[in-house]
Amino acid sequence: MATLATPRFSFERPFGRGSDSVRRVRAAWISDVRTTLEKYGIGWTMWDYSGGFAVVTKQNGVPVPDEITVKALGMTMPPTRRAK
Repeated sequence: MATLATPRFSFERPFGRGSDSVRRVRAAWISDVRTTLEKYGIGWTMWDYSGGFAVVTKQNGVPVPDEITVKALGMTMPPTRRAK
């Protein structure tokens, strides 16, 4: 039996703030692709961690997960770090 996997997929994040509607469309597309792949037992990975297709953005040089993308990937947000 052969194993099928999707090496990577994504939808480029709008630069700058981006409109809420574009962010929602991006999240819906990511969620639809992920759930379809999972439905058929196909492995997947996200294209990028912190670039144009990323799961995180950088704020003051610190990676911050993008909540809508994290949820679209079927994951939960990590706990918020408190400043020391």
